[in-house]
Amino acid sequence: MEKKYKVFYQGSLYGHFGRDRAGKEIAVNKSFTWGGEEWLVPSVYFCGKGLVADMFKKVSVDSFREFIEKFGLDENSDCDGFSDEQQAEIEAENPLNSDIFASIQFGGRKSDMEFSSSDCWNPLFPDSGDAAEALLDRYGLDKSFCWLAVRMSIPWRGRKPKKSDSLTLQLRAEKIPVPGAHFKANRPGDKTEFINPVTGKKHTLTVTAVEQQKFSKLRHTGGKEPPLCTIINYDISPEIPMDEISVNDRSEPEKPRGILAPRGKAASAIGIIGGADGPTVIVTSSASGRTACSSLYYEPEYEPDWCMTFYDKPREDIEVELI
Repeated sequence: MEKKYKVFYQGSLYGHFGRDRAGKEIAVNKSFTWGGEEWLVPSVYFCGKGLVADMFKKVSVDSFREFIEKFGLDENSDCDGFSDEQQAEIEAENPLNSDIFASIQFGGRKSDMEFSSSDCWNPLFPDSGDAAEALLDRYGLDKSFCWLAVRMSIPWRGRKPKKSDSLTLQLRAEKIPVPGAHFKANRPGDKTEFINPVTGKKHTLTVTAVEQQKFSKLRHTGGKEPPLCTIINYDISPEIPMDEISVNDRSEPEKPRGILAPRGKAASAIGIIGGADGPTVIVTSSASGRTACSSLYYEPEYEPDWCMTFYDKPREDIEVELI
């Protein structure tokens, strides 16, 4: 006898990590197009704590082959050897990458996704994507295509709806980073003209303040950390919303000198004090609220490599009626 397929609210594509009971499957077989891409919700599961929805994005092998050939990728590729900008570009163009936030609407109530898991099936690299492959077999989907598989858990708000209640899935794609222009900021008044790669519009960034600050030594690390940081204030004209652009220092961050190897419990006390996106403390701001911090460094002559990052929403929000 074939073992009954079980899906749990406290679970993922990789296993069950709670003590709740398996949910009741409701086949919906809902296909839809979102942002020019093919999507499918084959089934949802009514569990005690909430709804579990399995969702797939279908991608042609030719599209994925074109993507990996453009960036010289293979099944063993990782982040090593790629700059932050290259990684952002790869992430933005990966047809099997999709950062999704979901809600459900039922009985006049809305509930937001609590957690999700995902995996990819790619016939070009068949030795990976075991969880996605198992799900394709479960739903009888064509494995000659590439697939992104997402399992989402969304809690009930109030009473558990009945099978006859209407149920709408609301989907939102999160913004993805798009690398932009590099520029210098040596003194107030420096200007940089640039094109927003998301909108194609021309803008001007004007530096309004440049300040080099020195941080106190963090004694618990047992070494000498880079003590200096450059902070700039800037304005952009015409304005770009704050959540659509950021400025970071793309120079390679300098590592603390003379750090003693941590032992025992002390190993867990080491904290990150800076990185490619600058230190964690913002100590000043401009009238427009636009401030950027460099990586930490040792020598006063250090010149940050300022870079703009834009944020693009790849597709508009959508509502899908499941029941």
